[in-house]
Order: sequence, then C-alpha cells, then structure tokens
Amino acid sequence: MVALAYLVGKLAYRLRDVILLIAVAGFIALILNPLVVYVQRRIPRRGWAVAIVTVWAAVVFTGLRRVAPVHCCTGAPKGPCMRVSAHTAQASR
Repeated sequence: MVALAYLVGKLAYRLRDVILLIAVAGFIALILNPLVVYVQRRIPRRGWAVAIVTVWAAVVFTGLRRVAPVHCCTGAPKGPCMRVSAHTAQASR
C-alpha cells in the first residue's frame, strides 16, 4: 500500500506541468462558459459561439498585455524588477 502511494505521488510529481495546464484550461473554460452560452443564444451553433468567444478572449488578452506591459521585460529598473535583477546578479556569481 505504501509503495502504491509512493508511485502515485511520483507519477503526479512528474506530470505536474500537465496537471497544471489541465487545471488552468478548466478554470478558463469555467470562466468563459457563461459568455459562450450568451453568444449561443444569438447563434444557435455552439461551435461558432466557442470560436467567437475564443477570438474575443485572445483579442482582450492581447489588449491587456499592450495596456499593462511587464516592466521587467522592458528593462525599467522599478520595484520587483530591481529585486529580480539583484537576485539574478547574485546567483550568477
């Protein structure tokens, strides 16, 4: 029994990246489902509704990325970026 629990734990540890992707995808689907249902009322085919919501979500995500850029990538030494830079410099020594 202990060996089985160990093997299950080891398998879950090795598959943690896949499990995380599945969890994030499930969460996104849960969040976007009401919007798909709303669009589906207007367009009777669910496939088209899912496609429209997917394109809309991609456009919104891209727009948010443009509005709020990550300062660590732009080279601006502010706030958390300074700590990351200092930590990276210290780790490289």
